[in-house]
Amino acid sequence: MEKLWVSVCLGGVLTAEILEETNENQVAEIKDRLSSVEGLEEEDEDTELGGGMGGSAIQLPGHEGLQYFATQPSTQTAVAGSTVVLPCRVVNKVGQLQWTKNGFGLGTERELYGFSRYTMIGSDDEGDFSLRIKPVLLEDDAYYQCQVSAGVGIPGIRSPPARLTVYMPPEPPVVIPPKIKTTAGMPVVLECISRGGRPPPEILWIDDSVRNTIQDGNAITTEKMQDGKRVIMTSQLSFTPQRSHHNSTLTCLTSHQALTSPFSK
Repeated sequence: MEKLWVSVCLGGVLTAEILEETNENQVAEIKDRLSSVEGLEEEDEDTELGGGMGGSAIQLPGHEGLQYFATQPSTQTAVAGSTVVLPCRVVNKVGQLQWTKNGFGLGTERELYGFSRYTMIGSDDEGDFSLRIKPVLLEDDAYYQCQVSAGVGIPGIRSPPARLTVYMPPEPPVVIPPKIKTTAGMPVVLECISRGGRPPPEILWIDDSVRNTIQDGNAITTEKMQDGKRVIMTSQLSFTPQRSHHNSTLTCLTSHQALTSPFSK
């Protein structure tokens, strides 16, 4: 005969009873009761876990209850006159969201008053606050950041700064002098000037008499324009014409990332 202290948790309530005298059959019965209760508790835990995962939103590890970026802006290039979208989508958003340009806040409304070409597109339900710039201008060349302010017990978040680089196509080139009379074997100097490109264009001289690129005697100089971003590029060609060049043409060709086809002059 033995005494046995039994603690049983039923429905979240702990019960205890002292059995003064128990026989072996009673001990076995009590152990069965304990086993069945433990099995029920395991089932309840599994059910609770399953219910949590079956919700409409799945939390990423380490982000439970916190606001975080599902999509962030990244470095982009855009041609002036085009449309660009800088993505920003936030999960569990509780604070106010705004974009900054070179550290300057653009506002918290989707229609960014004072910035007529800027709009935060998307929907609040999806947490999408992507910044659309239409059309892109040279002045949009800057660093952009998506920021969300803090909430009660929830820290604020900021995306890494994303650089938007704006390409500007150059103007058609100008050749100086446009026409020239010379003597075979007499060196001449021609200039081809390309203005306003960003980044600098590539300048080539084509000898139409042989349909070939002139490789030698081409000196390039570059200077920045007043805005500090666009450039004036000058190609100075030292050239010695031959009899075969009589009534022929030398063509200045400028190519650039923002041009669909090169300029020629």
